[in-house]
Amino acid sequence: MGVMAFFWASQTFGLQIGSAGVYFKNSSNSLLESLVIEDVWFNSTNKAWITVRNVGTIDVRIVAIYANSTLQSSTNPAYGSSGILVGVGRAVTIQVTTGFTWTSPQFVYISVATSRGTVVRGYWSTSN
Repeated sequence: MGVMAFFWASQTFGLQIGSAGVYFKNSSNSLLESLVIEDVWFNSTNKAWITVRNVGTIDVRIVAIYANSTLQSSTNPAYGSSGILVGVGRAVTIQVTTGFTWTSPQFVYISVATSRGTVVRGYWSTSN
């Protein structure tokens, strides 16, 4: 009985330790990830252009953009199956077509999320 308990415990703890290693590796990668929303432009209808710069030390993939906490699925470039790649030190401008009609002045809450879970957010004004 004691031998069976020993093997069960060693397998269980071995799996947990292995899982912890994967968790900490992914967590350390997310610490190397850093984005900045540099600018947001709004036109008079339902489009916004969001410029995001990677100021971290590893490449990132943008997988979601939210406007006023609503996921925006119509982007150019498109998210694709693996997200929008932003290399280290590079910036990308993403055109977002929303279901909103902008009024001026109006504050819009913009959030940008990466594949590792990093989220940058802020309020932007639609006024010129």
